[in-house]
Amino acid sequence: MAALYVPSDRRPDVEPEHVFHGVGLGVVQLSKGICEDAHEAYQRTSADTSAHGLYGLGKGVVANSAWLACNIPLRAFDSLSTVVEGMRNTPDCLTDEVFGRPRGRYGVDKEAGRLLESRLGDPPSHIAGGLSDGFVALGTGLADGGYDLVCKPLEGNGACSMAVGAAKGLLGFTCKATGGVFDLTQAVVEGVGGTPNAMYGVAEDAASAGFEVATTCAQGVISSTDWLLDIAFGETASPPSTGPAPSQQSQREGDSSVSLP
Repeated sequence: MAALYVPSDRRPDVEPEHVFHGVGLGVVQLSKGICEDAHEAYQRTSADTSAHGLYGLGKGVVANSAWLACNIPLRAFDSLSTVVEGMRNTPDCLTDEVFGRPRGRYGVDKEAGRLLESRLGDPPSHIAGGLSDGFVALGTGLADGGYDLVCKPLEGNGACSMAVGAAKGLLGFTCKATGGVFDLTQAVVEGVGGTPNAMYGVAEDAASAGFEVATTCAQGVISSTDWLLDIAFGETASPPSTGPAPSQQSQREGDSSVSLP
């Protein structure tokens, strides 16, 4: 059986600028993904048919139809993740239109970035990974935001500077906490979408391993049966003789037949 196939383009190449752009990209991503997966299933079924005939055709139709059915929710939830990414970028789009200048990450950091910057890595392959990645990102965002909320007011010396620092701390906490919420939402959505595909992969690997074990056991049974049949009906070696060897016995008979002069 083929190994688990996970699409490499789970996130679009184009970053959605705002929520409406994310909706459009999500629809295109879903349609394109389903067409690519259907073509992949057809190719895999054709390969099984060429290799194993009618048996491969039946096996390919069943297995690849199940694989395609598992990939559809993955594509749908990844499209929903694209919409979430568009929602994340909407504040940046609005601030760019209003202020028209670069901004710091989370609105307070010196590094350039988004107001609701993501802390996620690659898309999780199942719900457990999504929950783990999401809660780690949320906890990190809350911790960093709490640090800004406490420490930013202490950076100034006068009352005015402390007020500006308090405003920055509140902005940093709001952006980082909200970014963590978006991270959790996006990670869970992607993890839920990838769970059926991951379960299919585990079932496929288990079936392949079980088939190999069954084949090995069957070969062992056949070998044992052949061995027992050889013992019961095959030619067996005669037990060793306790007397002298035939050549020695013939030589003694020849010596005894020689008459003395």
